[in-house]
Amino acid sequence: MHTTTTTTTTTTTTATTAAAAVAAAAAAAAATTTTTTSTTTTTTTTTTTTTTTTTTTTSTASTTTTTTTTTTTTTTTTTTALLLLLLLLLLLLLLLLLLLLLLLYLLLLLLLLLLLLLLLLLLLLLLLLLLLLLLLLLLLFLLLPPPPSLLLLLYYYYYYYYYYYYYYYYYYYYYFFCHHHHHHHHHHHSQ
Repeated sequence: MHTTTTTTTTTTTTATTAAAAVAAAAAAAAATTTTTTSTTTTTTTTTTTTTTTTTTTTSTASTTTTTTTTTTTTTTTTTTALLLLLLLLLLLLLLLLLLLLLLLYLLLLLLLLLLLLLLLLLLLLLLLLLLLLLLLLLLLFLLLPPPPSLLLLLYYYYYYYYYYYYYYYYYYYYYFFCHHHHHHHHHHHSQ
């Protein structure tokens, strides 16, 4: 009996120890599970916070990108408008230059035409002067006697020279003969 009691006590002690070990293990397991759950909850909260931070960062990034895109679009539109205005101004300047060149060309053509007209008028005046000179020469030729040639001048000169001397000698001879004869006759009649 004593032996049996000892065995039972040992079994009860082992059973109690086993039950205590099981309870301790269960308590440890429960403690570990609670701790793990608590850690998991903390990790989940940290993950949520991180996700919120990431969302905020993404939202700020999106806003920055949108602002940058708007500024770039406004700058590109202003630069294109300025370039178009400059091109239009250059085209207008080129058109004005072309118009000025055309006007200068037309003015030069008008000046050339005026010079040609003046030259034609001068030529007409010269022709009129030549015609007047020809008419004057014709009138002089018709009104005045024809001009003698050199031989005719010489002939007239010698002819008049000879006639003058002949007349002079004839007059002298006539005067001398008649006067002398008349004087002699008068003297003879007085005696």
